[in-house]
Amino acid sequence: MFTENDTIQALPTLFECTDYQHVRLDSANPLHLPATDYFRLLVVSKGKGELVVNEHTYPLSRTHALLFPRLLNLHLSSEAENELHVHCITFEMLELSATSAQSRTYKKAESLPFEGALPICSYSGIQRLMQQMDKNHHDGELGFLRQHACLYETLELLRPKMIEKLPSSEDHSFQQSIHYIQKEYDKPIMLNKLAKIAGVHPSYYSTLFKQKMGRAPIEYVTAIRMNRAKEILIRTNEKVSDVARQVGYKDEFYFSRRFKKQYGVAPSIYIKQNAYCNVVPLSYAYTDHLFTLNFVPHAAQITKGFQRITDRVPVPLERAESWKMRRELLLQVQPDLVVCKENISKQARENVGDIAPVIVIPWLQKDIFGHLTEIAELIDRKKAASDWIHSHEQLVEKARKQVAATAGDVSVTICAAFGEQCRIYGDRNMGHVFYRSLGLRPPERLQSILDNRSPGTEVNWLGVTLESILDYSSDYLFLVTRSAAEARQKLQQLQTYQGWHSHPAVKNNKVFTLHWDQWIVYAPNSIEMQLKKATFLLTRS
Repeated sequence: MFTENDTIQALPTLFECTDYQHVRLDSANPLHLPATDYFRLLVVSKGKGELVVNEHTYPLSRTHALLFPRLLNLHLSSEAENELHVHCITFEMLELSATSAQSRTYKKAESLPFEGALPICSYSGIQRLMQQMDKNHHDGELGFLRQHACLYETLELLRPKMIEKLPSSEDHSFQQSIHYIQKEYDKPIMLNKLAKIAGVHPSYYSTLFKQKMGRAPIEYVTAIRMNRAKEILIRTNEKVSDVARQVGYKDEFYFSRRFKKQYGVAPSIYIKQNAYCNVVPLSYAYTDHLFTLNFVPHAAQITKGFQRITDRVPVPLERAESWKMRRELLLQVQPDLVVCKENISKQARENVGDIAPVIVIPWLQKDIFGHLTEIAELIDRKKAASDWIHSHEQLVEKARKQVAATAGDVSVTICAAFGEQCRIYGDRNMGHVFYRSLGLRPPERLQSILDNRSPGTEVNWLGVTLESILDYSSDYLFLVTRSAAEARQKLQQLQTYQGWHSHPAVKNNKVFTLHWDQWIVYAPNSIEMQLKKATFLLTRS
């Protein structure tokens, strides 16, 4: 029982943080938290894993916090090859039981008003509070008191609220109003028009817009126009007057004043600066490129299996995360630029185009060296790009000589097979190392297609059936799958086909399996890892 003797207005509930840990786990080192007579809160800041509580399994990810009652054993583990970061908070909850003019009496709460997996609606807010918890943990008694306040605010953000949810049809209509802004931003846009598209009253539309997008409609439209202007200034040599007209400003001088007021420099100065310190890639391949250029992004998309890079990203973005969560994170990071592939450029502009200009680096039109060169020019790291290409060419020359001396002039087929899909890869992605770096020959059927375009462009893979893999005759066959079990299953299936035993690679015992996660990324650091593995496989026999 707890008694308070000051004159502050009585709070119905108090929270006391009794212990705080920021734990880091990998797949080899799970964590057991023994039962305790306190409540527990778990918040993930990085990675994925699972939590087992009384034989019930909960997924661990950044989308949900987990809140549990007293006296429970918790077993935490990380996904394979991924590091998991979890904030573990143990706390007491006290409820007001009696009050008088002189004092207030609190007692331990028997249970929590809510518990279990709690969706995180304000990711940036929760992560900010976790960072404060971490800092306060090292600040002695004063920090300990501040932890109570952080815990209270965290639980308030997680408390389930009865929020009026738009019907799916109305939610779709609201999204249509965003599409309209994206399409018509260079023309006058009226609030009444946007509200009409969304099917709601203009005053409600403004409230709804701010709730969903974090800013008023007019602020969003202005930000979209300014960021589109930045994109044009970055990518072209057009005059400021022409840029102003393209983004909806007839008066060049008014546009310049608005631009300077918002960003501190005039458009003409912005063109010359070329100093983008905070670039966020929304593709892991471009994350790899930035690290190759010795540029550490403040936030970046990550992928499993490449901890040497992903562990260095301050704010990791995961492919499976919703655009709502990505938007929350980017509002926190406030990037100078967002870079992405063309396949998500429309979604990127709709969801984060008001936060930063979205620069599209064409994916299939350029090979890995074209990607590196373009990103290097964008962030003024051309020398770093040149140095890497020179160093890489030396590694390639050495590896090519080793393979030629051992394997000779051989042909290779690379096939990815997972689920019902099968793909024969060309000379980019996982085919780059075999065909371009090591100079091995594709099967004739594939070569006839590759001959009709520039190396490493346009053709990524060809969709085929599993049985038709056998039509691609070659000295080596590399089968790429997502797991060892899937590799066994596909090989067993291939062995049932009539042409299996007559395939040259099968007859010469040159069929190898590769893991998808290690071979799919088409980027500098990744292909150097792949080059080492390919050289080992081709020279070991």
